[in-house]
Amino acid sequence: MPTAGQIKRARRLMALSDVQSIRLIAARVTHFAMSREQGRARKAGRPILEVVVSSPKTRGVLTDGNRLRVVIRYSLKAKRDSGKNPIVALDVRATFELLYKLPEDLKPSEGEISAFCNTNALLNSWPYWREFTQSMISRMNLPPLTMPLFRFAPSSRRPSASKESVGPRVR
Repeated sequence: MPTAGQIKRARRLMALSDVQSIRLIAARVTHFAMSREQGRARKAGRPILEVVVSSPKTRGVLTDGNRLRVVIRYSLKAKRDSGKNPIVALDVRATFELLYKLPEDLKPSEGEISAFCNTNALLNSWPYWREFTQSMISRMNLPPLTMPLFRFAPSSRRPSASKESVGPRVR
């Protein structure tokens, strides 16, 4: 989640940038078959997977023509609970490229670019990530998974862990 400071630093770019394109540039989806034991747990109504969405990784670079190129990597893992060593059952990764047009006279600082990547660019790309994840999981004939909405509810404190559990438990 973006911090209040990031939103404040990104405001100028938020107001002056225009998104030109959003495209998927890399993807990886892996599903590992369920064991008989997990099938029995599922029929008994016990949770068999815990879904964890890692914090997105962002990088922004100012290019020729005063365009901002932002690359965002998303990752989702569903783990089977098997005691001390959870087993990865589903691994979904996607990388998106976003291109923004900036006014010719605008010279953003590295701090502004970083803040923009971790606020506005995430907000713009999240619906693409949600759709990609839902579509891929459906194509694997797995139960539907609805990714949460991206919320601009900044915290003034810094997150302590690099991973957040933003997804629901899947049964």
